[in-house]
Parts: sequence; structure tokens; C-alpha cells
Amino acid sequence: WTNQTLSQIEQVGSNNGVSLVVLIDGPTAHDSRAMYIKSDGSEQSIKLSDINSAWTDEVNMGDATTLSSFANYAINQYPANHYMLDLNDHGGSWAGVCWDDSSGDNLTMADLRTAVSSIDGTIQSHGGSKLGLLSFDSCLMSSVEVAGNMSAYAEAMIGSEPVGYTSYHDAAWATTVRNLE
Repeated sequence: WTNQTLSQIEQVGSNNGVSLVVLIDGPTAHDSRAMYIKSDGSEQSIKLSDINSAWTDEVNMGDATTLSSFANYAINQYPANHYMLDLNDHGGSWAGVCWDDSSGDNLTMADLRTAVSSIDGTIQSHGGSKLGLLSFDSCLMSSVEVAGNMSAYAEAMIGSEPVGYTSYHDAAWATTVRNLE
């Protein structure tokens, strides 16, 4: 699903109102990468060490520091009036989200609170208040437990309540993102 989602993001591309910045980690070791999606849908590579000087070619996507380092980098490099954070991977409601295939780690609710609190601090340092949208492209993440844990950090949250077998990044999502300002 991650490659399907990346393909859909590339179809949208960044524009004057939207900067699409992606951190992706595949199922094997040494396959992490970051990129800015240009307006024509092509990828402009971002060196992982530019995001965090300790990063090489593999990052732990189940670590709160990974999430906050990436999001804070994106906020600092691509300032905006509104921010959306989309987490795409397996979800387990109160048990967490974003299982890292290399380490077996995942973002627990405590990890998410830590990361999103840091992200909100960076947004506030740029004059904003908090995330506009926290999006979980992950199963089971639209639960009362998750919403309760995340409500202080985002104006709105979306996700799948049941188990899902595909990404919700579809043509309607693409049109909505393309028309954001």
C-alpha cells in the first residue's frame, strides 16, 4: 500500500499552496528515503542526514524521534499556514501504528503524543497553533482511544475505524489536496 500511496501523492504533486514531503521505509534494511514531490510528480531526493545528522540509510519508523525529526524538518524547510500529517502503515488502535519491519518497533500512543507534541511546538514557533489534520492511512486508528490521545494536538483527525485493505488516497483525495491553498 505504501507504494500505491506514494504513486497517488506523485499524481497530485506539490503546488503553490501545498508542499508534499515524504519519508518512506520499505520492508528490508537500508531502504529508507525522503523526498519532496515536485509539481510534475517527480521526486526530489532529500538526504536523510539533512533531516537528522545521525541518520544513514535506515530509520526506525516506530520511533517517536524519527517522526518528530522528519515533521519538524519539513515544517522548517517548507513553512505553511496549515499542516497535515499522514501516517501510512499498519494500525492497531490503542496499541499504536507504524510498525517498523527492520526493528519490530512501533509508535505507541505515548510515542505519538511525544512526537506530535514536538511537531506542534515547531508549528507554534512558526506562528501556527497545531496540526490542521492528523491523518491515519492505517487500520483501526479512528477509535475513541486514539482520538482522545490526539485531540490536543490536531484540529481534526481522520482514519479507518475497521480493518481496511487499501489506501484511502483516491481521486477525491487527490482533487482535494490539489485544490488546497
